[in-house]
Amino acid sequence: MRQLFDTLIPAGSQLRDLAEEICCLSPNLFHTGNHPPFNFLANSELGAAWHPPQYSPSDIAIWKSNYVDRPLLPAENNGFIYQSPTRRGLAMIFDPLVDAFIGAHLKSSSSIPSGCTIIVLSDYFPLHLSVSSSTCGDWSSCESTQVLQGNVNDPTTTRLFNTLFGSGWKGQASRISAEICRQKLLVWNFLPMFRGGNSAMGLTGLPTSPHWQALCWPFLWNFAAAVGASRIILACSKICLKASSTGPGNIITSSKPHSGPPLFPSPPKCVTKVYRINHPYSWIGNTDAASLKSILSGDPCS
Repeated sequence: MRQLFDTLIPAGSQLRDLAEEICCLSPNLFHTGNHPPFNFLANSELGAAWHPPQYSPSDIAIWKSNYVDRPLLPAENNGFIYQSPTRRGLAMIFDPLVDAFIGAHLKSSSSIPSGCTIIVLSDYFPLHLSVSSSTCGDWSSCESTQVLQGNVNDPTTTRLFNTLFGSGWKGQASRISAEICRQKLLVWNFLPMFRGGNSAMGLTGLPTSPHWQALCWPFLWNFAAAVGASRIILACSKICLKASSTGPGNIITSSKPHSGPPLFPSPPKCVTKVYRINHPYSWIGNTDAASLKSILSGDPCS
């Protein structure tokens, strides 16, 4: 799958440029808190010719940064690059879940169709719950393949897939890919990194800087602009929406009407609708799943 990404999303493309921006971030605002996130995912280097790292934070940091002749600084140990030009990350381009949905489109039609709907989740699993337990050489390619084969068990992805693909999707690779393409779906993680710590939910593992969310909005909007998305469904946790924003940003259409100041900066012109639903991990009963289905069908609840 990596060769497919290298060929169809080449160096200099909007998506590769976005990956480079993310993977070469400075640690100023993201590397904060007792368990700061790991910036090991986004990748703008083509090819898998490099030797993959051992699955430990220190080894991945050395592999990512090329610093091998002195002890790593704390920020380097979390993969934030501010002195090295290295643009590498573990992913094929963003993270295995995002890449899986992109990959379904690339395999089907060699491109991402315009007018897609992007479902925005919060962040990627903690490093210690994913890469550290992997035995696969090309980790991201293997993980993305597992997603498209329906070999997922975490509550967030399971509830999302139940809603998107109906019952009986596990192990049904052709069905999952076909539905991703038919419904023109993409996903994005608002914080495009491994969260820190060992918990997959809550504030632990996220930056404590009061402004990190404001830095993530441009990543989402640039992704939307690069793929020509028309709808955004914010299914991220509430902490992601606490950024102070400027501009109108008031085109939100939600299953829960919103009033007050805008939740986000203005999206690119290609985005015509933005919806807000709960994060799948917190779904109770069928209400939230029904809201997502209603939005995707073009008849959102009000």
